[in-house]
Amino acid sequence: MIQGFYSARSALLRRQKGLNVVANNMANTNTQGFKKNYASFADALYYETNKNYPNNINTTYQTGSGTYFTTITRDFTPGAIIETGRKLDLALDKEGFFAVQSEGSDELYSRGGSFTFVAGDGSSTKNIVNGLGYYLLDENGSRVEIPADVSDITVDLAGNIKYEGMSDEQKLKVVNFADPTNLEMHSFGIYKETASSGEPYENQKAKVRQGFTELSNVDTAYEMVELMKTQRIFSINSRVVQTVDEMASMANRLRK
Repeated sequence: MIQGFYSARSALLRRQKGLNVVANNMANTNTQGFKKNYASFADALYYETNKNYPNNINTTYQTGSGTYFTTITRDFTPGAIIETGRKLDLALDKEGFFAVQSEGSDELYSRGGSFTFVAGDGSSTKNIVNGLGYYLLDENGSRVEIPADVSDITVDLAGNIKYEGMSDEQKLKVVNFADPTNLEMHSFGIYKETASSGEPYENQKAKVRQGFTELSNVDTAYEMVELMKTQRIFSINSRVVQTVDEMASMANRLRK
């Protein structure tokens, strides 16, 4: 009887984490470039119980211990891209990442977004940064540098940067990973390489879209179904807790 209480309690606590994941996904439905998460669950340990009933009947049955939370998996399926017309809005129309550099000079990875110009190390150049101030990198891993007097640049589908009077060719560093789901979340929309994700490699399949941004890949209909399913699980397990409590109270009264 008491085991039923603990199994139901386990389901309630673990599904609370699942509900948090769904809520976070839905809250970011309109957040540019957001990647949805999945919460995974599994059955907890089962154990066998032997019971001797009248007429020397021996019965063995298994009793579960509820569920437990396994992991949160990020889904990097590309979201829809929309045209903004802004020259420093960049997006990738297939899987992949732009390489960016943090203030600490770490190489990190982003799906793109809205970029701006900032003054470079010298008065004659400027760099391109995202909303967090992270520098956009070229294929050599160096910060993209543009002459300070240039106000308009063009980025083609291959990631080549062009502007009037340019002397040196520059190409954006676009990479992918063997298993991007194992990238570590560094900050919002920014990811870090891990041993499980593998090292970055040049991604020639992704096309750079200038003047576009990527929308969230959250499927609202799917999240609503997950929400209703989670609500139903909460309802069932709450009823189990209530039933076990009533049975325990009845057993205590019979003892008296």
